Amino acid sequence: MQTNRKKLLTPRTMVILAMISTIAFILTWLVRFPVVPAVGFLRYDPKDIIIVIGGFLFGPMAAFLVTVVVALIQMFTISATGWIGFIMNVISGTAFAVTASYIYSRNRTLRGAIIGLVAGTIAMTGVMMVWNYLVTPWFMGVSREMVVSLLVPAFMPFNLFNGIVNSSLTLLLYRPMVLGLQKARVLPEPSTPAKTKTFNPALIAVSVFVLLTAGIWSAVITNSANVDAVDGAIVRLTTETVLHHPHDSPNSISTNLNLPAVGRSSTDISWESSAPGIIAANGVVNLPSVPTEVVLTATVSTGWFILSASEVAEFTFLVSPEVSHETATELAAQALTLESILGRNEGADAVTGDLVLPTEGRFGTAITWASSDSGIVGTGGTVYRPSPGNAEITLYATISRGGHSLAGTALTFNLTIVAVD
Repeated sequence: MQTNRKKLLTPRTMVILAMISTIAFILTWLVRFPVVPAVGFLRYDPKDIIIVIGGFLFGPMAAFLVTVVVALIQMFTISATGWIGFIMNVISGTAFAVTASYIYSRNRTLRGAIIGLVAGTIAMTGVMMVWNYLVTPWFMGVSREMVVSLLVPAFMPFNLFNGIVNSSLTLLLYRPMVLGLQKARVLPEPSTPAKTKTFNPALIAVSVFVLLTAGIWSAVITNSANVDAVDGAIVRLTTETVLHHPHDSPNSISTNLNLPAVGRSSTDISWESSAPGIIAANGVVNLPSVPTEVVLTATVSTGWFILSASEVAEFTFLVSPEVSHETATELAAQALTLESILGRNEGADAVTGDLVLPTEGRFGTAITWASSDSGIVGTGGTVYRPSPGNAEITLYATISRGGHSLAGTALTFNLTIVAVD
């Protein structure tokens, strides 16, 4: 495992480092999966393999520069953790890749590479346990005691897993990558032959065994995480979340349903209906001529191939029969009460927050709103508190369907908007 050293900041070197950064990011984008189910944001990615190879070729400073560049690109593209994730990625990558590259730069042999990778794995594990202890409680909004309880069972095995897998793959891929770059004339041929063997059968066998073991462990852990994700999504997929209108119930459906396509933890949800002409798979309801029972089947799934997990939930609804336009507006008016529009406000005489003004009523009716002072209460329900003094506001609702409209005293709401202190 021997190549000629090069100055870090030559144009050719910078082009190669840019190429290495690109490859590292693409691998991160393509290959990411959870390792520890208890902490969903601990996800393995293989970028450190390419970063370490860059460090072995051009030294520890090159490893640091590539680490920062890849973490920066990741922050603005695929990462959901913002600048905190950027900092943690730089710290983790520096502890592993720079440590390994520095030791290898002092002893450019297979033995030096192995010692460097082991030292990098240990350094990354120790450093990241400290930084997760310091940062995670603040970033995730959890107690420090909870983070401490996860240091050994979660954060330590995650970083050891990353280090072992990436070290094994680095030992397997370093020589082929160097030979490929030399053949493409990106790197010059070595001026002197290597004094030691880069690889031997025993090393390859051990590396393959480690990778297979890590792969099996990862598959088991990933499948467990997928099962947990599906279970969590099923728990949160309730009748209340499916009902779109607050006055609908499982025994009286008169408006469209809310059938989500994505569940908790980014699980996929597909729907089937026993009567798609009455309740379609997208939740659209077509009122029948007589009360009709419809069964909706939700399949929640995530993962792929042998790592996939899925579970089924069924919902039974009784769809109300079609009614005349006049009856529809009357029933919708009965459901539109003062309590239903107050939202989180305590009463009509003490409104301090926004109101809930629906635009769709029962049986497919439409609701429009007018305000006596849209500068205080808008027709969308937004409340702008006056100052000084309270404001008396009247809201007028009109319910319509099929050319028939209904308004009047029953659909007039008098409110007192409390002034800003």
